[in-house]
Amino acid sequence: MEICSRFRKQGGTTPIIFVTGRDEIEDKETGLDAGGDDYITKPFDVRELLARIRAIQRRPFSLKRSHLQHGTISLDPYLRTLRGAVKTTNLSVIESSILEHLLRNRNRMFTAAQLYEALWPPDAESSDETVRVHMRLLRRKLAYIGADGLIETIRNGGYVIKDEPTQ
Repeated sequence: MEICSRFRKQGGTTPIIFVTGRDEIEDKETGLDAGGDDYITKPFDVRELLARIRAIQRRPFSLKRSHLQHGTISLDPYLRTLRGAVKTTNLSVIESSILEHLLRNRNRMFTAAQLYEALWPPDAESSDETVRVHMRLLRRKLAYIGADGLIETIRNGGYVIKDEPTQ
């Protein structure tokens, strides 16, 4: 559990399933709080383990969360907190998802339509304009913490966060 915790704190995103004989609820809670994605106790049927692996693989990448750092900013997707050099602010669920998606895919440009497709539920009754509204709100919060140049808009293209921060 200590290794898992250290791995997550260093930004590791590989899914982790604890396979153990420790079956107390406290053990399960500790393992999941340490950064585990699932916890299965012995004895178990291999089919159950394979089903849990498939379930993790089906999760959208945006649900595989860990602390993210870029330049002077730090995003904690679990708590949806965004920290700058001096100030901290809270993000909405979608603001956090947008920022996390862009941070995990640095140097890749995403149109509003691509962000909508990746981050909104399939049955959502919204549009690309909804993405633009949330992007404006997110940029206000980035400006508040002193990171207003983090997300770049490429004219007739989309949004990108580059490897090197522009601060």
